[in-house]
Amino acid sequence: MKIKIIKTGLRCWLAGSLFLFALSVQSAEVAARLGWAELHYASVPVNGFVDSVFVQVGQRVNKGEKLFALNTAVLSAKVKQAQARVAAAYPALTDAQREYRDAQALYEQTVLSDVELQHAKMAFDIANAKLGETKALLTEATVKLSRATQYAPWAAWVINRNIESGQVITGDLRIQPLIVLARADARLAVAQVSYEVLSQLQLGQAIKVRYRGQDYTGSVQSMAMTPGDAAGQSYALKVVFAVDPGGLFKPGDSVSLLLP
Repeated sequence: MKIKIIKTGLRCWLAGSLFLFALSVQSAEVAARLGWAELHYASVPVNGFVDSVFVQVGQRVNKGEKLFALNTAVLSAKVKQAQARVAAAYPALTDAQREYRDAQALYEQTVLSDVELQHAKMAFDIANAKLGETKALLTEATVKLSRATQYAPWAAWVINRNIESGQVITGDLRIQPLIVLARADARLAVAQVSYEVLSQLQLGQAIKVRYRGQDYTGSVQSMAMTPGDAAGQSYALKVVFAVDPGGLFKPGDSVSLLLP
C-alpha cells in the first residue's frame, strides 16, 4: 500500500513538472501595432514642368509602374548640348597631346626652351581637364533626364501625393517628397517590451506574428536601446514580416507577437 501511494505521488509530481515545463516553453503573446515596413519618397533633383501624374492616393502600383513625369524638352536639349561638347573636346585633346609630344621631342634635341615645353604641357593638361569636365556635365544631364520620370521601386500603396499635372517644380519643391509609397509586400509589427524581454532577442531572429487569427513568420528588424516612456520601462521592438501585396493589412491595427 505504501509503495502504491509513493508511485501515485511520483506520477503526480512528474505530471506537475511536465505541466510547468510546458508553461515555461509556451510562447509569450505580446500586443503590437501594425506599421509600414518601408517607405519610398519620390522626388526630382531638377526644376521642371509636370507633364503627367499617373497615380492616386490609395492606389496599389506594381514594381516599375510610372508615378509621374516631367516635361523632358529642356533636359533632352541639355543632354544633346553636353554630347556636342564632349565630341568637340576629343579633337582638341588629340591636338594638344600631339603638340606636347612634339615639344618633348624638340626639347630633348635642345631646340625648345623649358618655358615652351611647359606651355605645351599646360595646353595638354587644360584640354584633358576640359574633356573630363564635359564628360561630367554629360553624366549630370543624363542622370537628370533619367530622373524626370519616376517609377515605383517595388509593389506599393500610394499613401501621399503632393504633385499635380501642370505644376512647376522649383526650389524647395525639388527636395520635398512629391509622392510617398509604402511597400505592399511587407508590414512592421511594433511592440513595447521590457528590457528583460528585449535582452533575450537578437536582430534577425525569427518571430511569429499573429494577425486576425493567422500566423506569419517575421524577423526582428530593430530593438531600441533607449526606453520610449517616461518611466524608462518599455523599449520598442520592431518585427518585419511578409504579407500578400494585395491584402489590406491596415497600419494601426492590433497584432500579436509570439515571443519565445
